[in-house]
Amino acid sequence: MTFTFVVLLCFGLSLRPRNPVLAGIFKNKPCLSVQPRHLVTSGENVTFKCFSQEEYDTFILIKEGEQKHSMIMESQKTSAGQFQALFFVGPMTSSSSGTFKCYGYYKANPQVWSEPSDHLEIQVSGSAMNINLSKDTSKPKTASGTQNHTVENLIRMGLAGLVLIILGTLLFEGWRNQSWTYHEAGK
Repeated sequence: MTFTFVVLLCFGLSLRPRNPVLAGIFKNKPCLSVQPRHLVTSGENVTFKCFSQEEYDTFILIKEGEQKHSMIMESQKTSAGQFQALFFVGPMTSSSSGTFKCYGYYKANPQVWSEPSDHLEIQVSGSAMNINLSKDTSKPKTASGTQNHTVENLIRMGLAGLVLIILGTLLFEGWRNQSWTYHEAGK
């Protein structure tokens, strides 16, 4: 009975639903700008600049409705004392048009983000091709890839904990049965 309860409790704890990101916790929202301009021609490259006076370790750039196209970059301190990340995106296509925003967060707690920056509308004119989000040599990670690995790792850790509890319970049961048998033989 106890063994079954422990197994069910551990299994339930490892599989409970998780909220991957809490946005809007930090009130100092970053700013977002784009170079060379908001209206670009298909084939052009653009640079998104996410910046803040707050000392965020990392910034994330998201195109609304397409989190799979998110980009993550570590922040750099500027000579003006701001913290910023530059996201090099291109070549732009008509499918790249949309609304973008950025968030800041700290490495110590990557699941807790700032409020979003003000939205930035980008319009691309010209023929449609697939968007390539990382021409930058620093090769930013995709946010969805990081998130998926985090959930996978949490599941693995929960299952590993479950296996350890099961093995510990079996070891204890074996030890208890052996000592019970020893005491019975001594009577």
